Amino acid sequence: MVARLAGFVFAITLFGVAPVMAVAAPKLDMALSTLNTQLGIAIEAELRGSGLSQDLSQIDLAPLERNFGVEIVETYSATEEVNIDAVEQQIMLLKLYPRTTGNLLVPSMWFSDTATATITVRVEEAKDKEQPITVASVWSSTAVWQRQQIIVQASI
Repeated sequence: MVARLAGFVFAITLFGVAPVMAVAAPKLDMALSTLNTQLGIAIEAELRGSGLSQDLSQIDLAPLERNFGVEIVETYSATEEVNIDAVEQQIMLLKLYPRTTGNLLVPSMWFSDTATATITVRVEEAKDKEQPITVASVWSSTAVWQRQQIIVQASI
């Protein structure tokens, strides 16, 4: 009887009737909105991890701070369907502000036994629009007494 039951379990597993649990290997990717920018313009970055053993909000962003000012915009989780499996993903949205011009390195970010690829970003000097900045103002009154309220409207 035991041999017959063991053969039945083997047959069910062999033909895929019994569910099989698979654990995804940890994966960490970084995507940038652009690889070319100007000084003073932020680069939007998406850090996406799946199969991580830790919460992505715990990642050390210090390696980025050598070449970029870093602002965490949002951190959230999402479920993505890959083939027939549901994969839990952790996503962190960042803004990276270049600190200098030239070819800047976005270093490999290590977290939860996996790492992102290294990315090079080209940062140029801020371009002049060749138009002067003008400021116009309108004053509600030019003859003002002490403590009298006036309205100043400025447009740039």
